[in-house]
Amino acid sequence: MMENLIIEHKTSRMARGILGTAMLLYVIISLIAGKESPGDKNWVLWIMLTLLGLMQFLPSDLDKTRIDPGNGFLEITWPNRRKIKVQDSEIDRITLSTNYVFIFRKDKKAIKLVLYGKDQKTQVFEYLSTYALEKNLTLVNQDEEKS
Repeated sequence: MMENLIIEHKTSRMARGILGTAMLLYVIISLIAGKESPGDKNWVLWIMLTLLGLMQFLPSDLDKTRIDPGNGFLEITWPNRRKIKVQDSEIDRITLSTNYVFIFRKDKKAIKLVLYGKDQKTQVFEYLSTYALEKNLTLVNQDEEKS
């Protein structure tokens, strides 16, 4: 049985940190500048921005790519996508390209996964190549075909 693949994305975590900091700074500067008193109708906005800003610092699975092999299936968690469960028996072929991974299924729509960086691409390519070899699945690498 293969190990799980887990890749953490540092760029999205950094972007969330910047967004959270900006939200909190806006609230603090607005209160200090005293343009509006807390009794105004904007107090709801300030509370929501404060909560949203703080939420950006909480750990999240949105920053991770996960591929978990089960007994006869793959469970894929991809950034900005819902969790996908694919049975080995449904997989027609796996196609690796420069910016995407396609998992073609026999009777269903193909799954298209966007690759966000070189680190993610390298690790996903190696993992899916090993998985396809182990499960006797067809693997097509479009980058090799172009050469």
